[in-house]
Amino acid sequence: MKPFYHFRLFLTFLAFTLLLLGFSCTNEKEIEINFAFAPTEESNIQPLIDQFNKIHQGEIQVNWKKTAVLSDEYYQQLEEDFESEKNSYDLIGGDVVWTAPFAEKKWIKDLSSNFYARYKPEHFVKAAMNSVTYDFKVWGIPWYTDAGILFYRKDLLKESGFSQPPQTWAELMQMTRKVQNDHDIKYGYVFQGADYEGGVANACELIWNAGGNVLLANLGVSGNFDGIDIDPEVIIVDSKESEAGLAMARMLVDSGISPKEVADFREEESTKAFVEGDAIFMRGWPGIYNELKEAASVLQPEQVGLCAIPVLVPDSPSRSCLGGWNFMIANHTSTEKEKAIWEFILFMTAPEQQKYRALEAGILPAIDMLYRDRELLKQVPTMALAKEVIQNTRVRPMSPNYMEFAPKISRIYHQVLTGQLPPEYAVSYLQMELEMVASH
Repeated sequence: MKPFYHFRLFLTFLAFTLLLLGFSCTNEKEIEINFAFAPTEESNIQPLIDQFNKIHQGEIQVNWKKTAVLSDEYYQQLEEDFESEKNSYDLIGGDVVWTAPFAEKKWIKDLSSNFYARYKPEHFVKAAMNSVTYDFKVWGIPWYTDAGILFYRKDLLKESGFSQPPQTWAELMQMTRKVQNDHDIKYGYVFQGADYEGGVANACELIWNAGGNVLLANLGVSGNFDGIDIDPEVIIVDSKESEAGLAMARMLVDSGISPKEVADFREEESTKAFVEGDAIFMRGWPGIYNELKEAASVLQPEQVGLCAIPVLVPDSPSRSCLGGWNFMIANHTSTEKEKAIWEFILFMTAPEQQKYRALEAGILPAIDMLYRDRELLKQVPTMALAKEVIQNTRVRPMSPNYMEFAPKISRIYHQVLTGQLPPEYAVSYLQMELEMVASH
């Protein structure tokens, strides 16, 4: 009986071991990804995260860690987290202007090898691709994009005898006076003049569309030639063209085309004025068009037209500021977790998901081929214009010093609008301020 007893004991032990092994296999710990992003467009982002988590149930779980909405405040949250020892975030939804500062501070991973193994640069809109490139390396994956455009009251222009929207600032002023003379409408042109990140975008567009620039090089790539360090970050904002761009902004206020209050307007205030029927023209982002369908607006979408931002000199190209967000992987992320993150990035940047967001909320995709998609061009009014505007879109100064540059640009721009600083002094003062930042 003794050998049989030992045999039964062995079988019991074997069964228990197999049970434990089976339990551990079926309950293998899933990888959790903490995704940092502001709670914007929640209605079309959360369903995609839920879909991904369902597909990868038991393997990968993406947790959306919601941050501040304003870009400046969101950046500060990330900065505090990166410089602490807790490192809460694995994947970042990063503003297009954060690439160089994040890369320089070594907060994010160099994704070059993984990028080229999975994508081709021409897969994405050129400006969006430029926004993730710094120091000859790829630091992020374009997620979705944006571009500054001009909204206008198509119905009012037509009633006042104008068949086309303005191409120059002079035409915009002429049209405003005629329409306001024919109709009781409060404002001519509203835009963003407050001292914040949106002010930087507006200031750059005004300078670019007068033929000026802020930096000579936007690549921010430094090198070495014959033992001499070369820094292509050459600041050239102090020019007659830049001065003319800021002078145009001040003229819009002085002439009454734009209200004095515009110096404190952000997107919220300018959008409110336009959708409530109080403005003829508005500088905004394409996603605002969707608000015309959802908001309690006196306007109907068919009353609104979209066009490129006016220029100072006739027949010169209109330059629009690139907006949008990119995926960036935190530098502290483990190899195992990074593999899981790539699964999520590939899912979110796939044409199906990009198209879904465009149809649902008018979000401009980062994938170039979708700008030729017939369904999108038909159902998303901003896509047709964006297809043209996106070709002349520029990235704000791509520099590791961008986060120090930006507040100086927006403050001086705001001071021009309020009359505290004449345009001719503003550009020379801005040149000096930016050079001081770059020299440290």
